[in-house]
Amino acid sequence: MEQKKEIRFIDSQYRELFRVLDGANINIIYPPEDSRGTLTRPVKYLDEMHINVGNADYHICEFAQRMEAIGARYEPATQLRDVAIAPFTMGEEKFFTYNREEGNTCVGHISGNFAQQGDRFNHSWSGRITERDTPEFYTELHCAIYALRQSILKDRDAMIAYCLANPGAILCDGNDYKQYGFKVDTEMRQYFVLCHVPEYTKETRFSVYAYDKAAPERGVEQPEVVQGYTVIDKTVVGRKTFVIAHNPKAVSPYVTWQGHVERDGYDWGHYFSDKAKAFDDYVKRFSEERKYEMELHHGRDSGRDR
Repeated sequence: MEQKKEIRFIDSQYRELFRVLDGANINIIYPPEDSRGTLTRPVKYLDEMHINVGNADYHICEFAQRMEAIGARYEPATQLRDVAIAPFTMGEEKFFTYNREEGNTCVGHISGNFAQQGDRFNHSWSGRITERDTPEFYTELHCAIYALRQSILKDRDAMIAYCLANPGAILCDGNDYKQYGFKVDTEMRQYFVLCHVPEYTKETRFSVYAYDKAAPERGVEQPEVVQGYTVIDKTVVGRKTFVIAHNPKAVSPYVTWQGHVERDGYDWGHYFSDKAKAFDDYVKRFSEERKYEMELHHGRDSGRDR
């Protein structure tokens, strides 16, 4: 399916504010002393740097400069209302990754950063399922990102402050970084927001994973039993699989294993008598692999930031 053209709105400093699809509407909010109030105008894509708003053509920076000169603001006409950003809950850790196991429901993900300035919004989209890359999906995706941009993803300082205010959202607590996980629910989809916060550098990163609720993302399946242990949770990161399993009759009733998506079975077992310690090891193993995968994706995306 051909992706519909996106229109990028920026401020006069070329900081991206939001995106809409070709043919969508924006609201222009004039200052209180201006009798025009709020007007809704259609926008059309001309090329990457030029747009038509109403009946006039503009360079995207020219439009921003004109609006700023008269004290006007502009925003998408279509927005998500009453958006709740909540910390992840136990069992949802697997959705904060480019997860092959959940490929039937993950439409794709955005990865990005705030650049060295800390107030940019460099990002790129990686799609998973083309038949779900519909105009309706992209409209909602842009709405979700715009809502996140008003709070947690406003800029680097805002993301760090939001994460520090929600210690219960920590996914992984590394030696020199922390990863936090949040989610946003809409009627049709779920968006999982992964925030990577280094302790000593400014290289914060984020990813937003879009899942379609219409697919059987959490269907009931027969339990997987390996060497007498029943797998109670599984996470796939890249080409590696990580599981935690339980056997109440074993001397060490809990185990975490690592496997590979292209072969059966698991190895590198870590055995535990305590469930909490086993779960901590399980999260640590797939989180370290996820950090490695994020660094790989970040390196690939840095040459094509949007």
